[in-house]
Amino acid sequence: MNQRNRLTNPELSPGHASYITWENYRRGFQWRTAHSEGRELHRIEYPDFDGPDFFGRLIVLPPGQRSEVRKEPGDLVLLALEGDIEVTIGANIHVLKPLDLLAIPAGTAFSMANVGLPNGVVFGTFARGDGAVPEPRGEIQHMVWEQYRRDFRWTLPLAEQWGYHRGSGPLIRPEMLRGHTVRMPPGQTTPWHAPARDMMFMGISAEVEFAAGGGVWPLKRFDLLLIPAGTPYAYTNYGLSETVFLSIGGKLPPGRKSTYFAEDPGWPPREGVPVIEVEIDAHGDARVKNA
Repeated sequence: MNQRNRLTNPELSPGHASYITWENYRRGFQWRTAHSEGRELHRIEYPDFDGPDFFGRLIVLPPGQRSEVRKEPGDLVLLALEGDIEVTIGANIHVLKPLDLLAIPAGTAFSMANVGLPNGVVFGTFARGDGAVPEPRGEIQHMVWEQYRRDFRWTLPLAEQWGYHRGSGPLIRPEMLRGHTVRMPPGQTTPWHAPARDMMFMGISAEVEFAAGGGVWPLKRFDLLLIPAGTPYAYTNYGLSETVFLSIGGKLPPGRKSTYFAEDPGWPPREGVPVIEVEIDAHGDARVKNA
């Protein structure tokens, strides 16, 4: 059995972001080999980018290759990045094209195949289960970019007052994960906010700059960033092109939500920083109360 390649310690604490650039991450690739129906199967896997409740992994399927049939102990969200990947689940085939999202519930048998000519590249976010593979539960959710790109919501708390906007894609919602793609035009920024859950980000196109825990983290294509729960952060597009990135994390604890600040709270957060009172709407977006 191939030994798993991991990057970071899952024991995170507020303020200690984990970050790796694609230039460094790509050096950790490993070829994986499996056998199925008398055929030798090959794929490239990059190191696991670990958080306490989930981890991310970049996977490359060369042309004409597929994975073995497998089940995961936790929910899985796949983000297609390059090429066309066919994911077979039972009698159904889900064709993933760039920016498509697919949620596969824990315990569901699936396999992936690259039937095209370019490499197929996907990024998987794996929720941690309890070790045992459960019986399949939950629904498969396939979000097609050609369709869900029409459903971005272009707003932020106090957007009308500050003039800042970013496009929040619809959430993909397996039981153990919540995530979406985000679009941000040049010259835009977000309010400072502290999430109540660990958050992972992956750059897809152009560049966005995150500020968190007293550090600055430029996120370019395939760069990875993990911000622990309770750490205030903001992100800004200082470039000349629209940026697109993945934002994903675990399910919010019951009764918890992000804290939004009217100004940079510093690190460690200063006492008395004004807070923006928000509520979460049906789309998962933060709205100013009584706005």
